[in-house]
Amino acid sequence: MKTTYLQPTVGGVVVRGSLHQPAEGTGGDLVVLNHGFGSNRMEGLGLFVALSRELCAAGFQVAAFDRPGHGESDGEFADVTIDREIAHLQALLDWLSDESPITFDALHLVGMSMGSVVAAAAAAASPVPVASLTLWSPAAVFADELRGGTVQGLPFGDLMATGYVDFLGLQMSKAYVDAAVRFDPYAAAAGYEGPVRILHGSADPIVPTVYAQRYADLYGDRAQLTVVDGADHGWTSVPRRVTVIGQTVQFLLAHASGHGA
Repeated sequence: MKTTYLQPTVGGVVVRGSLHQPAEGTGGDLVVLNHGFGSNRMEGLGLFVALSRELCAAGFQVAAFDRPGHGESDGEFADVTIDREIAHLQALLDWLSDESPITFDALHLVGMSMGSVVAAAAAAASPVPVASLTLWSPAAVFADELRGGTVQGLPFGDLMATGYVDFLGLQMSKAYVDAAVRFDPYAAAAGYEGPVRILHGSADPIVPTVYAQRYADLYGDRAQLTVVDGADHGWTSVPRRVTVIGQTVQFLLAHASGHGA
């Protein structure tokens, strides 16, 4: 796998990312990875790096970016809202399709946790064709949690007094909470008409499996849901990591373009 550093200005914000390509040759399908809330383009314990290596070995190109306010990208975390995240991913797909130096045959989206929620909504509204959509641990629970005054099961305190929610040392703004309360993850995702793969852990302590099942119900026959026994939210065991990566690669190979992987 060979890696190129990218730092385009997208939607008025400089974002930084990595383009991974097979060791020999370029072209083929492009897989865009969308990380979770408060995370970065490598994902926890390098999960997206491991996925990228396997995808490149299968002949895919992979692009992973830190979203605004995350990782190395510009912007402040306090300015993040779900609406802005979806709009920015749509703008990034436009840049990849029309302005980037990357040549590809088809584009696929893979999301992790909140990145799955954002990816599903962006795929539904993007004018750029999305050949397939893969959702890992989709965190649609966030809207219900924030309506109830909690984050990952914990009360978030007096928002009106502080002006923000302290999310593991990051400032989640009142604007984020307000936007989340209005947001319907499933209505936002409903317009996507391509194939969908959903992978969720049975032991996920953050997102109950019912939220993944609702995505599967939404997409109907075009979706396949696998609940992996014993897997947690971040896929933090060797066998479960092997499973989530292996099944994702198989799904993408099944839906690669004729000139792709």
